[in-house]
Amino acid sequence: MKNIELVVGDWSGDGHEKTSDIKVSCNYSAKEVEDFHKKGCEITGVNFSKWCCDYEDFEVSKEQIEKVLKYTELTIEQIYSQYKEDFDCYVDDVESWKYVNMTLEVFAHFYMLIAKIAKPELDFSIVSSRDNKEKINIGGYGLFY
Repeated sequence: MKNIELVVGDWSGDGHEKTSDIKVSCNYSAKEVEDFHKKGCEITGVNFSKWCCDYEDFEVSKEQIEKVLKYTELTIEQIYSQYKEDFDCYVDDVESWKYVNMTLEVFAHFYMLIAKIAKPELDFSIVSSRDNKEKINIGGYGLFY
């Protein structure tokens, strides 16, 4: 497995300059994952670069989430539970939610999940600490305030 980092936030340093590095263990290089992600965005019709891209913009619509999840066997609740987060705390209404408030880890998970849609052989896990050498800047400017 390779160790990469997904840089979430203002990776260019031209705004609030806040970032967080999410460590990922996966079976492809950072460049390959980045290419798979671009292809996955084409497949799903999702413009991930528009997710959480403005200051204090941490909401993603149900429509966008469902565009991704329809290509998987996962639910949004399952994804949040992987990070010991209670999904109920991140939506306006559990029964009829219209958007979800992203966490850093869930945002990174969706980035990788979109890549996996294009390359099903991609195996990944978000890890707490590794000796990472390769990084991908994935956006998420609005997740910091």
